[in-house]
Amino acid sequence: MVRRLPALLLLLLPMLPIYGSMAERPDSLLSRLFAYGMLQQQLLLPDTTIYVYNKFRLNVERRNLALLPVPTMWFVAHGARRAHLMETISRSTMSDGKESTELLLAASTFPHHRKAMEVAGNYLRPTIYNETMQGGALLSPFNEKNKRYYRYRVIPINDDEATVTFKSKVDNTQLVNGAAVMDNKTGRVISCFYWGEYDMLDFWVRLKMGSAFGNGGDAASDAEVATKFKFLGNRLSAYAQQNEMVDGSSLDVLTEKDNLMLMGTFRPQPLTAEEEDIYYDVYTPAGVPKSTPPTKGFRNFAKKVLWKTIGDNLVNRIKSNFGREDRGYFRLNPLLNPLYLGYSDKKGLYYKYDLRTNYSFSENLQAMLRMKGGYSLKQHQFYFQIPFVFFFDKQNNGYLKLEVNNGTWLRNRKLADKLIEMFPEGQSYDRDRLSFFKVLNWSMALNRDLSEKLGLQVGMVSRRRKAVEKWLYRQYEMPSSYRSTAPLLEFEYRPLGWSGPILTADYERSIKGFLRSKTEYERWELDGQYIQRLSVVKSVSYRAGLGWYTLKDKKNPYFLEFTNFRENNIPGGWNDDWSGEFELLDRSYYNESDYYIRANVTYESPLLLLSRLPLVGRYLETERLYGSALGVKGLFPYTEVGYGFTNKYFSMGLFVAMKEIKFDGIGFKFGLELFRDW
Repeated sequence: MVRRLPALLLLLLPMLPIYGSMAERPDSLLSRLFAYGMLQQQLLLPDTTIYVYNKFRLNVERRNLALLPVPTMWFVAHGARRAHLMETISRSTMSDGKESTELLLAASTFPHHRKAMEVAGNYLRPTIYNETMQGGALLSPFNEKNKRYYRYRVIPINDDEATVTFKSKVDNTQLVNGAAVMDNKTGRVISCFYWGEYDMLDFWVRLKMGSAFGNGGDAASDAEVATKFKFLGNRLSAYAQQNEMVDGSSLDVLTEKDNLMLMGTFRPQPLTAEEEDIYYDVYTPAGVPKSTPPTKGFRNFAKKVLWKTIGDNLVNRIKSNFGREDRGYFRLNPLLNPLYLGYSDKKGLYYKYDLRTNYSFSENLQAMLRMKGGYSLKQHQFYFQIPFVFFFDKQNNGYLKLEVNNGTWLRNRKLADKLIEMFPEGQSYDRDRLSFFKVLNWSMALNRDLSEKLGLQVGMVSRRRKAVEKWLYRQYEMPSSYRSTAPLLEFEYRPLGWSGPILTADYERSIKGFLRSKTEYERWELDGQYIQRLSVVKSVSYRAGLGWYTLKDKKNPYFLEFTNFRENNIPGGWNDDWSGEFELLDRSYYNESDYYIRANVTYESPLLLLSRLPLVGRYLETERLYGSALGVKGLFPYTEVGYGFTNKYFSMGLFVAMKEIKFDGIGFKFGLELFRDW
């Protein structure tokens, strides 16, 4: 029924009778709605406790093997049942602006009580007065900053209420269409209905406002969401419902969380006949799960180990709490995660994975470990990065950081040319391969803020470079390995606090012979970064810096590496590091110059260029414009400009390089964005 409402709503609204006074202009009522929304954003949520009933129904209309790797869909994809139902009752407490939720009662037909397509449930609690209703997505028609994206029509119903319809001016996935009933005196939205398409889902949302969490009006007390999911021949529909309960305190003393019969006592409204059939397919009339005949031999092994254990872990995120009072947290992203597949001109096709774990001894004492890895098919290189951070004074940003990484292969053409000069005439060689050196780095740093604006870091860094063709270097009695060890010092200055620009000054001094160091150098770097938030969805990122060597080893003046000017060997997704990088720069320029000066700027916004075009625009979520400039020895100036966009399927960037005001090439970067919020 919910899915049919858009057409019925548009047909009936123009025919609604208009009662009461027509003295107040529609634009005045619209301004009052925007003013109320602005006021709600400034109010603090009261400390309170509410009890919430949730229902989620999933129907598999059509499925094939392509559903298996979709996050949270493993058991749904190969299970026998095609209809699933889950109900929960939770206690939610708001304290000091933070919400905590505790599950009190649940009933479910999902295998092992797993959750599937949880993203559909996110639409139950939108923030309709914020600039975006779903985190950083869906531009709200009830926020004044977004009114230029919508066409409004205000129809007074009587002296107390009016209907507001809104329709997007362009067909874009960040915009919605629908209608709302508002209070004429206050501008408060009493109820609303809207629909759209975002992140692989078609959705229809109905809200009744007035939650206890919303100071009387800025949150939904009752909500319904219907969604459709289509992917490579698979079709699924989901329905989610949420209701605030008058009182659920009698559930606080329950010790049994999973009880279908108790759920029948406390649910606010009866189930439909279809929903009762879903339960009866799994439970007896007494609420006891029906037994299934056991499988034996290889079939049991295949079902339990291959399908449930291995298959589930390959495509689903593994996460769990551990330790006393669940203070520890562990997360391993799916090993077959499409989000971790990407392409760039320099690395070709690459794949990554990410493991994280942390443990909180107290609010001020925490430990975190992370392991990032990746493999480049074009370079035939495996990368890893393992940082360990121990916060001993988190309140003052005090931590000890240990990190090991193998970096990206360095290219040093000077060493390769020096080796080639020794070759006898007629000897064949691969100059590119001779110039590559494998890298292994480790570092240790102690950091603490001296004040709200100033931070200090001291530590040590060691780098080892080994020639890929080390046997050739040894054959001609040239060093095949170069090691440097250097104490480091860094000052960080935040003139406006953490929300403003961050300025850093770095100093390193390597001493020959110190901890097996074979070279000496002295390096300085200055760097500044700032993300200017023009709004929730618009921003300008700035980065500028310079670095130089005041001392170089006369015998080994190679591998002039910098901290803030280097190639990122494990690139992340669109929201990670798709800005502030040189996408087409040859890697040799990162370590052959004793100085650099760089500047990068990135502008990000939805509805920028292509997103305004018919047909194309409906698939684009965010766009970016890039500009970068660099000066190093032998390359001054070097510039890059680019354009990028992201949608529900992938992110893509197109870049053009200019070397000394001459065209130097064109390239693109690609990354999958499928199911990023699933």
